[in-house]
Amino acid sequence: MLRHWIGVSLHYSRTSRLTYFRVKGELLAKIQHWNDGSEWLENRYSVALNYAANTWIEGRVFVVSVEHSEYNLDPYAKVAVDDADYLPILPWDKDTLVRFHIDMPWDF
Repeated sequence: MLRHWIGVSLHYSRTSRLTYFRVKGELLAKIQHWNDGSEWLENRYSVALNYAANTWIEGRVFVVSVEHSEYNLDPYAKVAVDDADYLPILPWDKDTLVRFHIDMPWDF
């Protein structure tokens, strides 16, 4: 059961004017932590960079994001983790997701 959630979110935005086009960038960072009593269950770190250059399509944003998670599911193991019969719930304890995409308006 999730008992505590701790999150930190940072946001930085800068707009600058260049000779031919306007560039707007945004950097977002987030840290999250979940635990059940005294046992930690998951930590998640994420960073996203949003880059908007309205040269071709108004409202278009290029997004690059990275999300890294670390898991601790040992508190839910049916046998002791140092037992010879122990099998982890998941075969991994961390993963990383990297995304690249473009957000753009669709007028119908």
